[in-house]
Amino acid sequence: MLDQLSNYPSPQGHEAAHLINSQLNRAINLPSNVRNEKFNEILNFNDVSNLPFFKEALKLVIEEPPQFSLAAWHMGGEGDYCKRVLDICYEKCVLKKKRLRKLRGIIRMVALIKRIYDDTLERYYMPGGSFEINAASIWNPIMKIDSNVGFVKKIKQEVYYNRI
Repeated sequence: MLDQLSNYPSPQGHEAAHLINSQLNRAINLPSNVRNEKFNEILNFNDVSNLPFFKEALKLVIEEPPQFSLAAWHMGGEGDYCKRVLDICYEKCVLKKKRLRKLRGIIRMVALIKRIYDDTLERYYMPGGSFEINAASIWNPIMKIDSNVGFVKKIKQEVYYNRI
C-alpha cells in the first residue's frame, strides 16, 4: 500500500495546512497531562476558537513546501510539520506574553512616577510648603513698602486690565 502512495506527491498549500490544523485540533481533546507543555501554554494563552495553527501552518507550507511523497507525509512528515507549527506558535505566544509583561511594567512605572509627581506638587504647594515660604519671602517685603498707602485701588486695577 505504501509503495503505491510513494508515487504521489505530498499535499501542498491549503490541503497540507488543513491536515496539520486538524492533527493539532485533535490534540485539544486529550487530557492536559497527556498533551505537550507547549500546547498547554498555547491553549492557556489563546481562546480555543481562535487558535493560530492554520495560519502558521499555511505560512510554513508555503515558505517550505514538503519535498517528499504522500507515503512519507503519512509516515512522519505530517508529524514533523505539526511539531514545527507548534514550536512557531509557542514562540509567538511566549513573545506576546513577554511584550504584555513589559507593557504592564511600563504602565505601572508611569503610574508610580505620576503618583510621586502629584505627591511632590501637593507637598510643594500646601500651606507651609516650600513654595509658600519662598513666595512669602519674595512678596512680603514688596507688599509692606508703605503701610499708609495700602493696596492699589480696585478702579486702577480695572483700568489697567481694560487697556489690553
